[in-house]
Amino acid sequence: MPPPWTASSRVASAKQRPVEIAEIREVFKDVDAFVTPTHLFVAPPLTVDAEANPGARQFTMPVSFTRFPAISVPCGLTRFWSRDAALNRSAGWE
Repeated sequence: MPPPWTASSRVASAKQRPVEIAEIREVFKDVDAFVTPTHLFVAPPLTVDAEANPGARQFTMPVSFTRFPAISVPCGLTRFWSRDAALNRSAGWE
């Protein structure tokens, strides 16, 4: 299986990185931290290839791409705290 990137896509990413870094630095002028979930699902066991799931990196990729420091904290959410349940509960906090 060929890699998911090509030489031209790597060059395009390298050119885009400074733009993304500048945008995030601009945001950090007004905020101290981004707080997002790591995944929309409970972390899979280490024996599962989480990268095969297209949603596995949607929250971590922007920060990884720009090389800003980040931390993932396990929160232990399970069936009770499914994505829909969490969104419904958080709607009351807005």
